[in-house]
Amino acid sequence: ASELNDIERVKYIKAGRWFLAQMDGRQK
Repeated sequence: ASELNDIERVKYIKAGRWFLAQMDGRQK
């Protein structure tokens, strides 16, 4: 269970970083 949570956590972190990067790119 802990492994699944870690994997999903990484996915959310990567998705969040990508989203922030897209927003930052659009503003610039």
